[in-house]
Amino acid sequence: MELVGEIVEIEEAEKTEEKMDENGLRWRKYLRRIRLIGQRKNNKVVRELPENLMGKIVDQQVWLCVSEGYEWHFIDSRTRPILITLDEKEVEVLKG
Repeated sequence: MELVGEIVEIEEAEKTEEKMDENGLRWRKYLRRIRLIGQRKNNKVVRELPENLMGKIVDQQVWLCVSEGYEWHFIDSRTRPILITLDEKEVEVLKG
């Protein structure tokens, strides 16, 4: 099952050092808070989930580009709805 959520908040992870990739882009680790809203079925978002998951806020730690021109990495649902599909490993963690 691929869970889908919308980004609620993005904040810099604690004690994160900046890294630079081979293209000269700067990256930092951030924590995205995501509200679960549904799942993917046949590549479409279906807004149905078990009651214990619907609306649950989960944290996802990711590297985001902080170089100029990559401001779109920091858009959250206050600006416009941004949907994130959680991969199989992330879903397994939620199942416990």
